[in-house]
Amino acid sequence: MAYKFQVGSAILSGALTQEGSINVKDDAGTLQANIDRDTGDISTNGTGSFSGDMMIDGLMEVTGTTLLKQSLTVDAASDFNGVITVSGAALPHATLTYDLGSSSKKWSELHVGEIKTTGITGSLSNALTEGNGIVSFSYDGGSTATVAISGSDAFDLTGTDLRLSSSIAGDALALSGQVLGVNVNSTSFQIASDEIQFAAGAAGAGLALNSDALDVQVSGAVVIDTDKVGISGSIAGAGLSYAGGVNSISSLAVASDELAAVFTDTAVDVGADSILFIDNSDTDNMKKESIADLVSAMAGAGLAASSGVLSVQSNNMNVFTSAGDLSEGYNVQNATTSMTMILPTGSQGDVVSVKAGNLASGAALTISKNVAQSKQIDGLDSILLESAYGAVTLVYANDTLGWRIV
Repeated sequence: MAYKFQVGSAILSGALTQEGSINVKDDAGTLQANIDRDTGDISTNGTGSFSGDMMIDGLMEVTGTTLLKQSLTVDAASDFNGVITVSGAALPHATLTYDLGSSSKKWSELHVGEIKTTGITGSLSNALTEGNGIVSFSYDGGSTATVAISGSDAFDLTGTDLRLSSSIAGDALALSGQVLGVNVNSTSFQIASDEIQFAAGAAGAGLALNSDALDVQVSGAVVIDTDKVGISGSIAGAGLSYAGGVNSISSLAVASDELAAVFTDTAVDVGADSILFIDNSDTDNMKKESIADLVSAMAGAGLAASSGVLSVQSNNMNVFTSAGDLSEGYNVQNATTSMTMILPTGSQGDVVSVKAGNLASGAALTISKNVAQSKQIDGLDSILLESAYGAVTLVYANDTLGWRIV
């Protein structure tokens, strides 16, 4: 029986064949449900109640909450883009047949209270890497779990036992059996009551072992004051004074008012003895120098120093019979033949006197400049004494003027 128009409720006892879409509106004319003729899509704004099976071969789109009070069987791939809340058990359609996730689509995190399984195999690379010594694991679902570890790390498997590996013992450690112990130098350390303690041999020279502490041993002028090693004022003997506290002096100084009691009179050996002096070029530090070196430094023009003794060079006497070097002071020729004499290296004020001998006819005494210093004589490289018993005196004016005849 087919109906073209019906007012009120309609009771259909057979099949309903509809050539167009079916729209269901309320009394106000608002569309509440629709069955599209061409696509077969069903949409509704209300609640759909199904007392029997509902078979969906295409897409079912639910924009609100879906409450399933009975079992839901999904035979094809389905996409759920929102949160799915299940108030009962979520069961696969067949046991040990379907996967939760895949190799290309994995769940990010699994939050469960307890895992019960008949077997687990796989890599722990995302949780415990090989660098941590664990490579993989498996579980047979009963009482046995197997862990594969790297034998080069701190543990290894001996049979079914997980044991310490010898590589676990680093510096200062030793593995004996399965006991990891500490290696100590028996001279300096000992293990007592499970503690590392100093041994008596740890206290070397200047130290003493007092219970578990090393103490510095001091004596004489060295003292310990407020956990510091200091020098007491008692180190300042005769001729010395100190600055600072009596047990923490900061410096020592010469006490000049006590020197008379320290030093005694004695004969000085100018060639061997030394003196103390304040070195101005070294921030006034005290230095020692020999008297002989002091005298040599003091010997200026016309003076000579030897073994701490000064002498006047102009009084020196040099008698010569053949060619050679002149010296500061008097130079007397004891010959009648010609020869050449070389002036010494001059310093300002040096005086050289030269006296010719009884020169034979045609003979001459030549006085020449010192080639190494190259200082001329009144502008000449050399001068001649040609008269018997002739004489000349020269003085070194300075490095600019050189030698001058006076």
